[in-house]
Amino acid sequence: MLISAPFDNWWHDAYGLDVKIISPPHMVLALGIAGILWGGAILILGEMNRADGRLRQRLEMMLLISGGLLVTLDMILKLHDTSRTVMHTAYPYMVAAIGLPLWLEAIARASGRRWARTTMVAVYTVGFMLLVWIVPLFPGEPKLGPVYQRVTHMLPLYFPLLIIVPAFALDLLWPKIKNLDLGGSGRKYFKIWALPLFFPLLIIFPAIVLDLHWPKMKNLDLGGTGRKYFKIWALPRRLEFEWGKWLQSVLAGIAFVVVLMAVQWPFADFLMSPASRNWMFGTHYLYYGMPPTAHEVRYEFVRFFPLEATTLAFFRNLGLAFVAAIFSTRLGMTWGNWMREVRR
Repeated sequence: MLISAPFDNWWHDAYGLDVKIISPPHMVLALGIAGILWGGAILILGEMNRADGRLRQRLEMMLLISGGLLVTLDMILKLHDTSRTVMHTAYPYMVAAIGLPLWLEAIARASGRRWARTTMVAVYTVGFMLLVWIVPLFPGEPKLGPVYQRVTHMLPLYFPLLIIVPAFALDLLWPKIKNLDLGGSGRKYFKIWALPLFFPLLIIFPAIVLDLHWPKMKNLDLGGTGRKYFKIWALPRRLEFEWGKWLQSVLAGIAFVVVLMAVQWPFADFLMSPASRNWMFGTHYLYYGMPPTAHEVRYEFVRFFPLEATTLAFFRNLGLAFVAAIFSTRLGMTWGNWMREVRR
């Protein structure tokens, strides 16, 4: 905050006022918030992994709340890319799949709680809903132009995405897939069965390369403190080519994207309807600088835009959503296993 606040003030003096979330001073602030949240999570982990009984249960809940705040920060940064006007494209689902399964899987695995993912996303969901309900209670009006929409109160963020549904689905599914493994002839069967998933599974190619070169590298030693930093630097190497974990990642990643689209796509129709223009869902709260021709003002979906200009681009983004979800889940498994080992 001490760095980002004066930076933000200079930025607006130099380039004018804006309402963009992604800007250099805002990203400095976001990095600071993320650092504090992850620092707190590591401190909790150090205590939690050495505790038992009721103390461990309390620390597990604290860890999940920290994870929920990280999910909230992640979704705030993605706010403009997941607005209701683009929910009938593949783009917001691709954006949601980048990174979000990583936080969910890593912290869920570290906590060991049965409904860890649902708990974390509940923090985000309840937080956003409270903002929709409470922020408009405070009076406010625009002081700068242009003013296209009459505003007499503070404006909240959007109603939250329904990511709590895929989070619940993953918690429901995980006990059934967490022990999946394929050995021996099962690997051959998996190759045949996985042909339709050929493109998403291209993400395992770097792991194959690492395994091929690892025999030449495994005896390298940096000695002393260098070994500690090497382990951190080499975190991607921990994404070992393990068939069971990759199968779990494929199933969990596909389930995340499919379930999210299945619930959010029809819910977007509701958010565009007059039934949602009330204090509960808040779709009638419009930014004062939004012109009458804007899709959000007219309650219309954006069908095509520069990042998804054709039907082919829709399927490209959809494929990237699956790839991002699978890879994020796999990386989350590795990170979560490391978090289980924190003892200080």
